[in-house]
Amino acid sequence: MRGGAALHGRKGGGAMPRGKRAYRVLLWAVLAALLALAAFAGWRLWRVYGDAARAAQLAREMQQTAVSAAGESAAGTDGAEMPAHACPVDFETLRRDYPAVTAWLTGCGGDIDTPVAQGADNIYYLDHLPDGTRNMLGTAFLDSANSASFSDDQSFIFGHHMDTGGGVFAPLLRYQKQEYFEKNPTFTLHTPGGCYTAWVFGAFVVQERAYPYVHEFTSADGMAAFVERVRAQSDIISPVEPAPGDRVLTLCTCTSKTNDLRYVVCAKLIPLA
Repeated sequence: MRGGAALHGRKGGGAMPRGKRAYRVLLWAVLAALLALAAFAGWRLWRVYGDAARAAQLAREMQQTAVSAAGESAAGTDGAEMPAHACPVDFETLRRDYPAVTAWLTGCGGDIDTPVAQGADNIYYLDHLPDGTRNMLGTAFLDSANSASFSDDQSFIFGHHMDTGGGVFAPLLRYQKQEYFEKNPTFTLHTPGGCYTAWVFGAFVVQERAYPYVHEFTSADGMAAFVERVRAQSDIISPVEPAPGDRVLTLCTCTSKTNDLRYVVCAKLIPLA
């Protein structure tokens, strides 16, 4: 009897209550889910940084090729220096390998120094580099509906701002501070037809569908109303005052807060003499 009782006691002590077993299964499931989430986050971060490195390397290669060729072309065989306002980008050379490149944009103290492509739509260059390779950082691109000569009343260039802080247009969000704007009031736009200084006159957050994505203003009053609207929403105060007949360059990127918000920087295009 005592042996039987002891055996019975050991059997009862080894059994796990059903509730405790279910709790342990749930705990392991939660841990597995957390590990999977951490692995995905790590993979995505690795991919972002890898794509960023590849995009930066390609931009450097493109810049070296185009700028070197432009310098040689401008200097000529006599070794003279490049004229002060000569375009530093040789688009003829650049377009041999990257035919979709329509401009080169610099600004933000050199933190933006990038080719600008134009595709048949506004989708392709969201995740492709100028050489056609897939890359989640994409390429800065001119609105497909805009003239490649930047002759429209308003031209749009789009670029990414990633959650990790990367992206060709991530520096645009610095224009939320007046002090930064005062130190960086302009961008430079190089095109095959000439070079421009883009004088910033407004920068603000806007819902994607709320911004007036118009390429041509119907009248002088329409232009004036647009400028007034930009100034009313702007994070900065600028002395630049676009007038009817002036051309506007609008740079657009994500805010990373929600999918439907954009940060836009509006600038007045002035041709370099």
